[in-house]
Amino acid sequence: MKEITLTKRTLSVLTILALCACAGAGSRVFRGSGLTTGTIGVNAYPEAGPGETTPLPRMYAGAPPMIPHAVTDFSITRDQNDCLSCHTDGGELAPGHNATKIPASHYRNEHTGETSPERVLGIRYNCLQCHAPQSTDTPPVPQKTD
Repeated sequence: MKEITLTKRTLSVLTILALCACAGAGSRVFRGSGLTTGTIGVNAYPEAGPGETTPLPRMYAGAPPMIPHAVTDFSITRDQNDCLSCHTDGGELAPGHNATKIPASHYRNEHTGETSPERVLGIRYNCLQCHAPQSTDTPPVPQKTD
C-alpha cells in the first residue's frame, strides 16, 4: 500500500511540473527572442525597415538568404505568417526595392512530392527555421570563420 502512495505522489509532482512547463511555453510559437544578444527580448536591428534594405551576402553557396530587417513585430503562427504578405510574389515594397520572392522549392514537399502553387508547404512555412534576421549588435560569443 505504501508503494502505491509513493507512486501517486510522484505522479502528482510530475504532473505539476509538466503543467508549469506548459504554462511557461505560452504564446511563443516558432521563435524566442534575444538569441543574438544573449539578453532576452533585446536585439539591435538596422533602422531601415522592410523595403529599405538590400539583400545580405550569403556565407556559403546554397545558404538560405538572411533577413536584412527586424522581424520582431511579424507574426509567424500556425494560422498567420506575416512574411508571406510581401514575399509570396516578390512585390515592390518601395521604389527600387523588391521583396525577395519565395522560390518554387517552398511550394513542393520533397518527401511526398506534393506541390501547391497557392501556399507554402509544411516545414517551409516557418521562415525563421532557416532564415535568420541579422542583428547589428555584437554577438555574445566571438565568431570565427577560419
